[in-house]
Amino acid sequence: MKITKYPKKIRILHWLTAMLILCQIIIWFLLEDFETLFYAHMIFGFAILSITTIRIIIKYKHHDYPPCPEKFSTKEWALANTGHHVLYLFLIITPITGLLAAVKENNFIKAHDINEIITRRR
Repeated sequence: MKITKYPKKIRILHWLTAMLILCQIIIWFLLEDFETLFYAHMIFGFAILSITTIRIIIKYKHHDYPPCPEKFSTKEWALANTGHHVLYLFLIITPITGLLAAVKENNFIKAHDINEIITRRR
């Protein structure tokens, strides 16, 4: 049986990652105005790191992906593959650097911070 599209679990993880990245960009622009968004920014960053790790594990454990389009030359396929790996690298390095910055600043989310955020919204 010829596989023509990516498995559903991969597509869900792909679009979830895309939505989280979009949220991160929006939050980044609003970060100066709303201090409480910082915690959402940290949580989303950790979620991106976690989902990316899951995607990489699934990618290398399962090989039920559609084949390279025949219209791609070997050079184009190599370039696309390299771009894909660079994107995965950024999806891992960026949240890790954010987590390291949070460790340096001792700025982790604490239970009382979350409670304060929730009660402030009411």
